[in-house]
Amino acid sequence: MSSFMQNLTDGLNQAGQALGRSGKKAAAGVQTAAEIAKLNWQLDDAKKEIEAAYSALGKAYFAAHGEENGTEFEDGIIRIRRAKMEVERLEKEIGDRHTPQPAPTKTKEESREEKRAEEVAAAAAESEEAAEAVEAAEHDEEAGGDL
Repeated sequence: MSSFMQNLTDGLNQAGQALGRSGKKAAAGVQTAAEIAKLNWQLDDAKKEIEAAYSALGKAYFAAHGEENGTEFEDGIIRIRRAKMEVERLEKEIGDRHTPQPAPTKTKEESREEKRAEEVAAAAAESEEAAEAVEAAEHDEEAGGDL
């Protein structure tokens, strides 16, 4: 084999080995990133568990001592009471908006105006029908005279 071909082959082999090393480094980097992401998810889950435990403990304390005054937790208890009242108010408002409201009742004057409007509309429709009937009759007479 010529020295050119030998150099080319050696160069390609070295490039392949370099790419192999780079690929292994990249794969290791991806694996490390995936492991770190997994650990971060586990960390988030552990923090959420702590928050859930704090919440459960606070709810239990409030249920047992929420009516007491003058304790070191009074400010927190007052905040919870106010927030609960606001929740109740908002839930009632939402419920009221979901409940269909009765249609407003009409005054006698409004009822009379509505009835009059209906009568006028009916009379207009009758007049239009009568005009169409007259026009049709005239057309029939004209057509009959041409036969």
